[in-house]
Order: sequence, then C-alpha cells, then structure tokens
Amino acid sequence: MGFAAAALRLQTPGRVRWAPWPVLYGLSLALGLSLPFEPLRPLLSVPGLELNHLKLLLGAGALVWLAGPARRQVRQVWPAALFVGLAALSALLAPADRAEALKFSGRLATDLIGLALGLTVATSPRRVAGLVGAIVIGAGISALLGLGEAAGWPSLTPLLDTFKVAPTRVGGELRVSASFQYATIAAMYFELVAPLAIALAAASTNRMLRGLAILVVILSSSMVALSLTRAGLLALLAAFGLLLGLAWRQPAWRGLVTPTLFGVAGLGLSLLGLGLRDGAFVTRVATENDWGWYAASYDAPPALDLAADGPALRATVVAHNSGAATWTPTGEHPFALAYRWLSADGTAELALPAVAIDLPADVPPGQAVALSIPVQVPPSLAPGDYRLAWGMQQRNVLWFHDRGDPDAETLVHVAAPAGPQPGSTPAPVALAPRSDAAIAEPPVPRLQLWRAALLLWGAHPLLGIGPDNFRHVYGAVLGLDQWDVRVHANNLYLELLADLGLLGSLAWWLIVLPAISSVVGGLRAQPGGPAGVWLAGLGASLVAYGVHGALDAFLGFTSVATLFWLIVGLSSALDRGRAWPVPRVRE
Repeated sequence: MGFAAAALRLQTPGRVRWAPWPVLYGLSLALGLSLPFEPLRPLLSVPGLELNHLKLLLGAGALVWLAGPARRQVRQVWPAALFVGLAALSALLAPADRAEALKFSGRLATDLIGLALGLTVATSPRRVAGLVGAIVIGAGISALLGLGEAAGWPSLTPLLDTFKVAPTRVGGELRVSASFQYATIAAMYFELVAPLAIALAAASTNRMLRGLAILVVILSSSMVALSLTRAGLLALLAAFGLLLGLAWRQPAWRGLVTPTLFGVAGLGLSLLGLGLRDGAFVTRVATENDWGWYAASYDAPPALDLAADGPALRATVVAHNSGAATWTPTGEHPFALAYRWLSADGTAELALPAVAIDLPADVPPGQAVALSIPVQVPPSLAPGDYRLAWGMQQRNVLWFHDRGDPDAETLVHVAAPAGPQPGSTPAPVALAPRSDAAIAEPPVPRLQLWRAALLLWGAHPLLGIGPDNFRHVYGAVLGLDQWDVRVHANNLYLELLADLGLLGSLAWWLIVLPAISSVVGGLRAQPGGPAGVWLAGLGASLVAYGVHGALDAFLGFTSVATLFWLIVGLSSALDRGRAWPVPRVRE
C-alpha cells in the first residue's frame, strides 16, 4: 500500500481517519536518503530563517509527529524537550551573542526531530531495515562522489561546489569531503553509517542487498581514511572492534564478521594507498595541523652589490628544515626556495614576480640545503637600494612565512649603468603592501581549547554561556587579541558544559543514556536472537560517535546531528524489539 493510501483510512462512508505513521515513515526514508546532500544555498529564505530540503523534511516530520505519535511518546521525548528548553533559557541568559545563541537553540530543536522519527519508525524490523537502507544508499552515493573527488574528476566540480565553498586541504593535499562542507564532517557521517551498513548486510538474505551494503561499508571506511581525520580513524576502529567482539562472543551474530572485515580491509587499503602515494602521510596523521610542518631558518648574505646592466651574481643561501615535513623537489606541490624584491626600508613589496629555485634533493627534518642562486637585476628596476626576502615555499600551496616563520632579508644596492643607455628611462616599479606584513597566528592547541571550556564552565556552571557561544569567547579567556571564531572546543562533552552548563549537559545525557541502556539491555536479553545484529550495529554507531566526540564537537552540523538522533531514537525503541520476529531483510 502506498504512503498516500495508507495515510487515509476509511472508517465509514464519507468519513476519513488520518493515519500519520506511513507518512512519517516516508518522510524518514526521504530524510535518510538525502542527509548527505545539504546545499550551501537555501531553497527558501525569509528574514531570520533559511530553509533547505533537510529543514523542510524535518519540519514536515515534526508537524505530522505532533498530529499523531507525540502523545504516545511523551515518556521517550520529554528529556529532549527539557534539553531544548534549557538551551533556550541558556541563550536568553547568555552574557553575549544572545540572538545567535537563540538561533542555534532552534537548530538543536530541529535536529532533535530525528529522535522522534527514529522512535516512530522502530515499530517493525521491516521499517528499521528500510530506514537503514535509505541511509546506507544515500551515504553510498555521497561516497562515490568522494571517490571522484579523490580522482580529480573535473566534471564533478560543479556538483560538489553545491555543497562546499572549497575542497578541504592540508599541506596542499586533498582531504576528501565528498558531498559535505568539510572533511571532518564527512568522516563523522561515514563512521556512523559504516556500522549500520554492516548490520544491514548481516541481516539481509537478499544477495544483491547484502552486496550493496558491503560495498557501502567499504566505501564509507575508505572515505574516513581519505578524509585524513585522525579522530574518525579511532572512532571507526572502535566500532569495528565492538562488532568483531560481539560476533566472537555470540555465534548467532557471526554474520557481522564478514562485512566488518570488508570495512577493515577498505580502511587499511585506503591508508596503505595514501602512505605509498604521499611520503608526508605519516606526518599528517601524527600531527594536529600543518603549522608544525612548515618551519625554516636561513643563512643568507647580509648585503649584495649589483649592477643594473651587469651579469647575475650568485648568492649562497642555506635553508635549515626545522619543521616536521620533508621538503621534496618533485610531486604535484614541490618545495622551493624563492626570493622577492622589497623596498629599501622593507615596508613594501615590489610588483615583480618571485623567483623560485628548485631543490636538488629531499631535505628531511633537521637537515639543511645550500643553494647557489643567481640574482640579476630585473630590466625594469631603477638603480637604488632594495632588499631581497628569502623564504621557502610549497608551490601553489603557501609560503613558510604564512605559517609564522619570517623570511631572511639581504640588503641590495643596484648601481647605475657604467655608460649612457639608449632609450627612455623605465617607469618605476609599482609598490604593494608586503604579503607577509601580518604574521598569522597558529591555531589554538586542543588542550588549550579544553582548558578554555573548563574555565568558561567554571564561570557559568549551571547554564553555561549560551549555545554555540564557545567559539565567540574562548580567545578572550585565553588572553588572545584575535582568534578564529569557526573553532569549537574540539570536545563535544566540554563544549556542552561550556555552552549549556551542567543542567544542559545532564539533559543531553538523559536523552542518550536510555539509548545506550536499551542497546546493552537488548544484547544481554537475547544472546541468541538475530535481532542482535541491529542492536550491535546501532551500538557500534553510538560508540563511534562517543569516541569521536572526545576529540571534536559537532552539534551544529545538521547531517551528522540528525543522523545521530535518528540512531538514538532507533536504539531507544529497539528495547521493545525483543518481542520482534526474526528481523531479517528478505527478498
């Protein structure tokens, strides 16, 4: 029976009774399928509100849910209502940025609609399998786009630009983000989907569906690896470890083993390929960001005397690699030593192209390279005094001074030509502000962000400083003059404490703990029951979220937050699944 027909049930001629459950199921399927595809531009904009298809689906789901199942699910959803209420109160009492905090409270409420949808869908194994299948298919499509992004297919660029401002890069290398705005968001999403796809594969008796689910397991695992997200790797390994441990302890759940091993293989092979292709891969995985990679000191001549019409003069410059990355002369983004022409006082940069000198060989950390560089006066440069700024760069990526290491400088005197020169005098070279005039500040280390969160919580212990306000104030707590307002606390639990205080954090746990208890209780109650594969998959997704949450904060990302609350809703309801028949997906 179709959703429209099922939603309208005739009681007596001329009378129609509204049945919201099929409609909610249809909305849940559409939501699960399209969660990875949140566009940058809204479909509809009104003052103070921007709506895309995800917001519209969630809004429609909220209306239908209020018209039907809401009364029956009061016991399960009252902690969510408490959480939203405390978030709104925290925003109203926030010491600053109240309007933005209130807006973010609305976002939290919107994402929590996924909890109600998950509770409603988990009434039968078929509906759970249908919703999980929609989520898995959507993630698989996004992962295929991610593979195309990794392969550099230019035909995909217009489509991917729909979902992100620019690709995520680190050290010039791509961090795959597929159809998500940022690579870390992609990793969060795929690490939640992989265990669900494993459960779908283990529960399926249809070979085609099982094969599709296993393919998505492989693709999702590969996306986490290609995103170069360390927390994502740890979270996914924790989820895989839980699934293999459950299968080892209970023979009835051995169906989890094969799809999980495929996920492990997809993750391992992707990491191996990255390591073989990119010599700096280990550095990227071992460090928090690329600020420690690009560091150098220089030995440069203090002064040079050149003639405007004379031959090139060789200057010997020694560059010492004091960073964590090996300087390589080959590849897509090789390293080079370059110099720029500056004004005599060093306050301005001449509008002349920088001259880059290739390195003769790799320069590992702790070693140095000496280069004999020919320096010649550009034809358009008038006699006088100037400076040369020497600095390392990674071609088409950045100069080392962009990461806080200043260039070395050499005073240069350009003598006038010895004899009369035919023709008119060249126009003076234009001046521009120095590109390295403002030395950038490095990102705040994770431990310092955690310290700031604890200090903010200590100052506002009950209700915090307001939802999403940590990023606006953490710099002031740490004594910084300026800071990146896009940065969060890099810990979900500490961000909750800082933004919403103890009361808001406890309300969040009141929503999540029943889901954890439901999964654990369900697994214990049916040690031989096949329903355990669903509980295991949901439990592994919760574990992945919990592990990643210790190293990142992601309350503001609709796709990840909604998927998490869907999983929480399914998990909270599946304790009733002990009475289910065999929950297998059949042909």
